[in-house]
Amino acid sequence: MTTLDEEGFDVIKHPIKRVRVQFHGGLWYVEYQRPAKYYVDGWWWFDDSKHPEYKDAFQRAQELAAAGGTKEVRRKELVFEVNV
Repeated sequence: MTTLDEEGFDVIKHPIKRVRVQFHGGLWYVEYQRPAKYYVDGWWWFDDSKHPEYKDAFQRAQELAAAGGTKEVRRKELVFEVNV
């Protein structure tokens, strides 16, 4: 089995500072705040997932809090210096 690294991907971890579970429009939303990287990051809540059942949302919130952040998969960008 090949890994993400072998396929040209990097996994980036973004730290978070707060997680909440909130009911809205018939679904339970799991949202998080991250440390201020940009102006809006200090007070903005970012969506992680939506769940019809509270127990599923609560479990996801616990997993997210225990991980301490979210993960993003990006394609690698390689730059090589060439001395001529």
